[in-house]
Amino acid sequence: MNKNSLKILSSSILALLFSLVSCDSQDDTTGNSTLIVADGVAATFAPDFDNSATIVVNEEDEDTFTYQVVLNKTQAVDIHIHVSQISGDAVEGEDFEMDHTIIIPANTTVGTGSIHILNDIFVEGTEMFTIQVGDEKTSNASFTPVNVSFEINNYLGTELDLTFNFGQSFNYQGTTLTLCQIGYDMDYYVLDSGFGDTGIYDAATGACPAESLVLSVDPTHPNYLADGIYYIYYDIYDDGGLSGAYHNEFEIPTTVDYNRAGGIDPAVFDQESSFIPDSTFGSGSDYVLTIEVSNGTFSILNSLDEVQASGRTAANKERAAATIQAAKLRNANKM
Repeated sequence: MNKNSLKILSSSILALLFSLVSCDSQDDTTGNSTLIVADGVAATFAPDFDNSATIVVNEEDEDTFTYQVVLNKTQAVDIHIHVSQISGDAVEGEDFEMDHTIIIPANTTVGTGSIHILNDIFVEGTEMFTIQVGDEKTSNASFTPVNVSFEINNYLGTELDLTFNFGQSFNYQGTTLTLCQIGYDMDYYVLDSGFGDTGIYDAATGACPAESLVLSVDPTHPNYLADGIYYIYYDIYDDGGLSGAYHNEFEIPTTVDYNRAGGIDPAVFDQESSFIPDSTFGSGSDYVLTIEVSNGTFSILNSLDEVQASGRTAANKERAAATIQAAKLRNANKM
């Protein structure tokens, strides 16, 4: 290639590069928007509640507190008001929920937010929290941050929830079966301090692998318990033919899941070994646990916690068994 050809080629390349650079440098009108942001836009906190002092709430009410952020005039862009928890031992997501951003859409004047109190079953003291509506990130409007404080009183339920678990699997001649499969049926009865029938048969329904029971200190509740001592006894209503079948003997213990919302945290009670039936028991009944009610407070007790407990002697066991047999005849709820 001769020098003139090189010059022509170089000129062509330079022209092309210049053309590309010229195109890239052309005005794309960026920044030339006709949007005009208004001056003097001010936002005001407008709650549907009185926030002049700490707001005291009961968690069981699960109240919702709604508020608005209102502009004195419209703005051409969205306005974002940020919300955060700034103090307190209450935990967001467990004790309360809130909106984290209040948006006032462009060309409107109102944004709405809320704080929702949550209820739970756990034993807690009084909890506090303070949220701040607005911060230094607010733009395109002036807004003085506002604090809202809450005091949450613990919910104390009137009900004691009990679940009696007895179902399990076992090996029978090389096959794994469950008690439910063979029709095994264990019921649970509530006896008073004199081993009398309370007439509460909710845990004597034929359910498997567990029976459930709710007791209450509310006099209007059908399973109301006045102050006193109560015994829970199991009864083998039907062993599904297990005791008469050749098998490796095994125990059938009862574990009890229990809780009282706000009063007793969820826990498990294990039936004491001396009262656990085994798979050779075709029938019979015995002690599971004791419930004490005092001034509206439930206590779960085992046999050792009862001072001079009268419920574990042979004579009283016979009384309990007799009561249960009579109760079974009266139990119209049997499935």
